[in-house]
Amino acid sequence: MILSDKTLLKMLEAKSLIIEPLEKKQVQPASVDIRLGNTFSIVEDSSTGIINLENEIKYKTITSDTYILLPNQFVRVLSFAQTFIRRYKAFFIYQINKK
Repeated sequence: MILSDKTLLKMLEAKSLIIEPLEKKQVQPASVDIRLGNTFSIVEDSSTGIINLENEIKYKTITSDTYILLPNQFVRVLSFAQTFIRRYKAFFIYQINKK
């Protein structure tokens, strides 16, 4: 589902979507720009596009201001959005379930 900037702003205001810290200029027409850090952990063997969680996952960690994500590659990177780091250790947007 693609959400408009108006819908995203309403969700942020209603706290059904939480991104902290967030500057209003990060909200784009159909997305929210997430500011990433400069430390990337790259899964060493993701050539098959499948990661078996039963085996130890080996990462190569690099520090760089830019990174080009290759097809079928898995990369872990921290964001400046503290809510994501504290709750999820990732940079994905999450939506709160209302029950």
